[in-house]
Amino acid sequence: MNNKKTGDKNMNITGVCETARMPRGIFGVCAAKQWIFAARRVAGAVIFSMAVGAGGFAAASPLAVTRLANPIPKSTAMVPGGAVLAPVAAVRFCLDNSEDCRANGSEAVELTQARWAELESVNRSVNDRIRPRPDSGLDTWSLGAAAGDCDDYAVQKRHDLIVQGWPGGALSLAVARLRTGEFHLVVVARTDRGDYVLDNLSDRVMPWRSTGYDWIMRSATDDLRLWQSIGRSRRLRSLLDGVVPGMDPRSRGVSNIAS
Repeated sequence: MNNKKTGDKNMNITGVCETARMPRGIFGVCAAKQWIFAARRVAGAVIFSMAVGAGGFAAASPLAVTRLANPIPKSTAMVPGGAVLAPVAAVRFCLDNSEDCRANGSEAVELTQARWAELESVNRSVNDRIRPRPDSGLDTWSLGAAAGDCDDYAVQKRHDLIVQGWPGGALSLAVARLRTGEFHLVVVARTDRGDYVLDNLSDRVMPWRSTGYDWIMRSATDDLRLWQSIGRSRRLRSLLDGVVPGMDPRSRGVSNIAS
């Protein structure tokens, strides 16, 4: 699974991501991105501190302050397809965390500025709180992890939003494939303004179409144990059959997609 991102689009970092095979299950591991992102954040903080110390922001105009605000970007709703096999790790997660998997409504949330702030706050805080670390052996989705990979970030963000009053039915988990070929898990928040992604590869909450990801499947809005394809069902069937153009079919079979 991927860990942190260096920008708003998934990076093509040659030589640091495992993309050919994924022995730990559906998701690959790309911890190097997390450390690159973290290093750049530290460097940015140092530059910011130097600028403030030099009075660089003392004369900021109201217009400059306005530009620093983060308006809610436009999005659209994901269109789910047919039912697909849920990842085994999702089933195990629900056995251990039944409260997080209980259906409690599937209505889209009214995306007020306060709700948007909650999405951004949870996304950033979990990204900061969890250290990047790949699963060793069996792929597991864990709450309360001090270190983990993308699935641990995703389930923690979903849990934290539910604690803040978000209905679980408006918070799907979704599987996407990055340009590197790796599989990746994120949270998708369903709102009246469209669907938005909370991703450990970015501190920004983004419209789902703005990620540049190839979307594969997501949990149903009313039950985390039920999963649906996203859009191109023919593409998903090929993936599940292990026959994906340009890829080794032995490395992307049903044992990978469902474990």
